[in-house]
Amino acid sequence: TTTPPTASFVIRGTTLGCYILRAVAPKASRFYSVNSTFNIVSYRIPPTLPTFNGAAYSDDGSQLLLTFSLPTDKGQSKILNYNLIFPCTNILQFSSVGISSICSWRSDVVLAVMTSTSPYPNIGDKVTILPQKIRAQCVSTVYNCSTFPYIPKTSMPITAPKNPKKPSAVLSA
Repeated sequence: TTTPPTASFVIRGTTLGCYILRAVAPKASRFYSVNSTFNIVSYRIPPTLPTFNGAAYSDDGSQLLLTFSLPTDKGQSKILNYNLIFPCTNILQFSSVGISSICSWRSDVVLAVMTSTSPYPNIGDKVTILPQKIRAQCVSTVYNCSTFPYIPKTSMPITAPKNPKKPSAVLSA
């Protein structure tokens, strides 16, 4: 198998706005052409603060997924090993007592919560993002990212999966 090429780069411009970048693959290539939308913003203005959008169980019910409106810094200035698995108590609080969980970032906007022992958070329970823990993702070296504001303490109810999977029973001898 061939790994698709990847690249990371900074686009700078003098006219602020929304643009489309089109990468075109040669006709004989096994790769596809792609469009990507991006914004040119002022580096003097910090990025928009992400908001906590909600918490819902995954379709298979194995984890709780917290979503944010925009890319976050994943709490990297406050959480040791933020890019691996870490105790959720570093950034979350549950309204249910005794919830023991670990967290892992699935992307810049999705945080997965896994509980290994009972009690489990119930639908309707509240989960709270603790203050002074998460802020906007820093995407440029021209920003002083340490000055970005943090997401304030925000609570949301836990909701059911959007497309729950039917459980299947397995009997083994």
